[in-house]
Amino acid sequence: MTPTLAMIHLNWQAIIEDGVELALVGMLVVFFALSVTSLVIAGLRRLDEWMSARSAQAVVSKDKAAVPEAAPIGPRIDDHLIVVLAAAASTVLQKSVRVHRVRFLGPSDRGESWKQEGRSVIMTSHRPRPRGR
Repeated sequence: MTPTLAMIHLNWQAIIEDGVELALVGMLVVFFALSVTSLVIAGLRRLDEWMSARSAQAVVSKDKAAVPEAAPIGPRIDDHLIVVLAAAASTVLQKSVRVHRVRFLGPSDRGESWKQEGRSVIMTSHRPRPRGR
């Protein structure tokens, strides 16, 4: 015997209540999982910061033991170095070069000048040219 439309009695109130309950439970489970994931990521970040600080402290203490106190700080800039830099630049550029300033990059400056040069190249490559030229 196949059920007919007349035989099927639908209780809409029960269906709506069950659907709302299922939706709320599903949302609670998802938000709980997201909260746990967020806490794990925050914990891993703090663990990474702690381990980086420990390794940096170990390197600093090892370097202090290895380097004597009378060691000179930073490289020296003398006339010989300026002549060598000017000769190298002249060779590469195939024209006369005058060195105006020599500056050594510190640990925090490394890579920054390449970033600035890249941005400059990109910005000047998109500059519109005046008409008629």
